[in-house]
Amino acid sequence: MNPLKVFSTINLVWLIRHYVFAACIFCFFYLTTPPSSNISFFIMLGINFLLFPFACFVWEELKNILLGDNVFFVNALFLIITKIVIKFLLFMLALPIGIIGFLILWFIVNKQK
Repeated sequence: MNPLKVFSTINLVWLIRHYVFAACIFCFFYLTTPPSSNISFFIMLGINFLLFPFACFVWEELKNILLGDNVFFVNALFLIITKIVIKFLLFMLALPIGIIGFLILWFIVNKQK
């Protein structure tokens, strides 16, 4: 089984949008980190960049399971701040959560065969 087939199960526009978010967060960390930082930090940023869409997939699936089609009306500023905080948390935890998301999609692809 080719692991790259996992990408074929995801909507391309959705994937690109989440990689754009990941690139913005990556640039934020890259620009705010001193140049004397350890190379392992930047390697970890790269890994988190690659796994970020899969972490978002897990988050959105959990949201759909817990909330369903319910709609909540909240202050726009609160919503934007909450979304930014969640995106940063997902980026920082992309390694464990993203691996889970990748494995879920990988099992879905294998099940379809």
